[in-house]
Amino acid sequence: MNLKSSKKPVMEKIAYVEMYVGNIFTSKFFFLNALKFEYLSQKIRGNIISYLLKQGDIYLALSSSLEEDSPLSKHLGKYGDSIKKVSFWVRDAKACFDASVTHGAKASFSPQEKDGTYTASVEMFNEVEHEFLQISSEAKIPGFEYSEAKCNKSSMLFNIDHIATCHPAGSIERWVEFYKEAFGFSENKNEDIYSEESGMHVIIMKSPNGNIKLPLVEPSSDKSPLHTYLKYNHGSGVHHIAFETDNIIDAVKHYEQKFGELRKAPPQYYKKISKSNLNQFYDIEAIASIGIMLEQDAHGVLFQIFTKPIVTRSAFFLEFVQRDKCESFGTSNIQALYQTLEN
Repeated sequence: MNLKSSKKPVMEKIAYVEMYVGNIFTSKFFFLNALKFEYLSQKIRGNIISYLLKQGDIYLALSSSLEEDSPLSKHLGKYGDSIKKVSFWVRDAKACFDASVTHGAKASFSPQEKDGTYTASVEMFNEVEHEFLQISSEAKIPGFEYSEAKCNKSSMLFNIDHIATCHPAGSIERWVEFYKEAFGFSENKNEDIYSEESGMHVIIMKSPNGNIKLPLVEPSSDKSPLHTYLKYNHGSGVHHIAFETDNIIDAVKHYEQKFGELRKAPPQYYKKISKSNLNQFYDIEAIASIGIMLEQDAHGVLFQIFTKPIVTRSAFFLEFVQRDKCESFGTSNIQALYQTLEN
């Protein structure tokens, strides 16, 4: 393995996401049943137990502590169940680490070989980490022993569409510049969104190859629901993860049957949709009965729906996304989502 840096920090795609949880058995049950993930492997290191779950190209690590005074337990005491790490497959882990530290990230794990993979990690905002896994022929999540031979090839969800992070008002420009300067990301969208009472500012960062999409959001009004997130999370963090599916109706129906907590668009939302040309190509009544939202751009149509928080604190939720050639992120639908929060 070549451990020399090419000095070009290129991030290829999301490798996995790690979530710290208080009750790992309950969390595992939720992801296996409500979201159809499959269990791959577990590892125990010191006082930390972790489960690795998979679905499509999505890998999720759930980690919990066996001791009440461990750093993980203290982290849970402050933030509750939350995303601790977003890991990326990269061409050069040292180059990504060096670029991150140069542009303001805090060194967490210096570049070295670990579990057969050359890796490094940095602390970004509020203890959330970015990990860099150098691409190799093995290409497995380090630390876990597993085989994917028996995994279901037909999955409900197949990809992480995007990972959104929330930040205090007036602070996201710092991270916009970080992703631009450190990794060559570009602004895919920069927009202010308002409803009658609420507001948010969103800037969507996109990797050069388009595989990684990281929306950054901050409140732009005193009554924005984002303040609730920032309160319970004690600042910045992962706000939601959007999972991509090729059948959002079936995915939503399954989720409702197993869990039942969704943020559905209000009925008046579909009055506007029914007057558009979308009504000619899609069964709007079927979509409306489930509460799925739509957005159209020059390329196609996006279908999306948000869950209610999946953790005790109102600080983290999920999104289901289906893309029919659409490259948008549904920012115009946030107004409809805010209405469900305000009513």
